[in-house]
Amino acid sequence: MVYGRTPFSEYKTFWSKFKVTTDPNHKIKYEPVGNHWLLDLMKKCLAWDRHERWRIPQLLQHPFLVPPVSPHLSLSQDQSSKLLQLIAESCESDQEASYLRSQLQLLLNSVQPMTSLLITSKDNQSELFSKSSKNYFLLYKDVASQKDER
Repeated sequence: MVYGRTPFSEYKTFWSKFKVTTDPNHKIKYEPVGNHWLLDLMKKCLAWDRHERWRIPQLLQHPFLVPPVSPHLSLSQDQSSKLLQLIAESCESDQEASYLRSQLQLLLNSVQPMTSLLITSKDNQSELFSKSSKNYFLLYKDVASQKDER
């Protein structure tokens, strides 16, 4: 999926593919990808030695699938103010977008006191990111529809 083709697709016949997949000395050539964790994950999945190949429980804990979350929130007061200012300017005339902007403002204000605290619970992190994502998505959708109407 990453490269848009199956592993070993360059080998066209069954026997040529069989030969390289059963050769412990064959080195797979990985094309560059933008995310080093993705490359590492592919290498774990395609390890020749079955004892080195990761199983599903290991893969589900891989940093590509479960990205490490910084224990500190990094959204500064200045960044959130700039973000809200841009949103306010782009949707001044739309009541619903203004309402969503005010909801986002409330969310950001409730997060600001926590920026110096450690958020250790994955549930809390997930809930916070989920709320933020939902509000950003709704605002983005509204702003995009306004641009389409113009």
